Amino acid sequence: MTAAVPAEVVATFGTHSPAPGTWAIAGLSEGGTCAIMLALRHPTLFGTFGDFGGLLGPRVGDTNDDPDDATVTTLFGGSQAAYDAHQPELLLADPGPGLRGMGGWFQVGSDDPLPLAAVQALAPLAGRAGIETCLVVVPGGDHTFDVWSASLRASLPWMAARLGLAPITPQLTAACAAPVG
Repeated sequence: MTAAVPAEVVATFGTHSPAPGTWAIAGLSEGGTCAIMLALRHPTLFGTFGDFGGLLGPRVGDTNDDPDDATVTTLFGGSQAAYDAHQPELLLADPGPGLRGMGGWFQVGSDDPLPLAAVQALAPLAGRAGIETCLVVVPGGDHTFDVWSASLRASLPWMAARLGLAPITPQLTAACAAPVG
């Protein structure tokens, strides 16, 4: 995701910018978790991310908790250090200067309890880390493509403006229904 995909996009579409942080990454559900984790681990590549209904971090199963250490064992070969290095909460708690100026869009349905709890924890941490943070909660929304397609529609103009592909307008600024930070 950090080497092969950008290289393929550049080769296929002829896009390239030497400036750091000129890529955006977004995902839905587990993909949202991956998007924030990859952006936080690679801020010189990804300057903007979208987390649409993700959990607190990489997990085995649909939970923010990992009481049986299944995630550490299954996904990280038993390495607690590798697990910690992929947890957005920990990456945001000690952000260093590399995250300042990054942008993050969090969007989730109000009836999607685990992802809602995750964004309620992560969005304020992102704001405190110097990330321009938008948090949008869709009333009555659940863990569905209806919420995720609305997330992409709402966030894409904002992301494009952050990447210098579109002008920043008052409407884009207002699109962050509840800016955090």
